[in-house]
Amino acid sequence: MLKTLLIFFGLSLDGFIVMMQKGATVRDLSEKNKIIYSLVYMAVNLITLAVGYGLAVTFDGVLPDGTAQIAIASMLIMAAGIYIAVKSFLNRPFIEKLDSNFNIYTLIPLAFFTNIKTMIVGIGFALLGVSLKSVILPAAAVTFLMSYTALSFGYSHGAAEQRLIGIAGGTLMVILSAYTLFKVILAAV
Repeated sequence: MLKTLLIFFGLSLDGFIVMMQKGATVRDLSEKNKIIYSLVYMAVNLITLAVGYGLAVTFDGVLPDGTAQIAIASMLIMAAGIYIAVKSFLNRPFIEKLDSNFNIYTLIPLAFFTNIKTMIVGIGFALLGVSLKSVILPAAAVTFLMSYTALSFGYSHGAAEQRLIGIAGGTLMVILSAYTLFKVILAAV
């Protein structure tokens, strides 16, 4: 359970950056709007998680044994973490300018695009044999809290330290998945 929370925390730091940027670019961000935007972002995150989980479940039984599934799942989560860290390292500084068009309708596609990595993590959790029921609540809680905090922080302080936040999140995912992978390798030896 702790590993699941930490993976979602690392994963949500990528979304944190996006929501922090949005918070830094809106003129008036009321508490009501922060809650609504965070709930919408959370809902999209849970949908992509469930789609990824469902994709993996449809291919259940294709891999020969549990060890191969755990190795593939670890490598998928590791790849998502590497992508987040590298993308954050290579990102140019964000220029804060007013986005008067930001609303729920512009947030939904942004959230789907940002949460493609959540779908990959959903596949990884399914291959690891983690039940969807056990990851939904932690995913919802972490995603909502991170989105709300990011909007608040971006609105009040701007969108600073994005590179460091993304690298930290990706690195956390890589470390946790590498730990799982090495544990499987050592058990097989």
